[in-house]
Amino acid sequence: MKYMFMAAHEGEYAVKRMCKVLRVQRS
Repeated sequence: MKYMFMAAHEGEYAVKRMCKVLRVQRS
């Protein structure tokens, strides 16, 4: 249960970071 929560949190962080990178590349 705890591992799943950590994995979900890490995935959310990765998505946010990817969006940030894409935004930087566009501009």
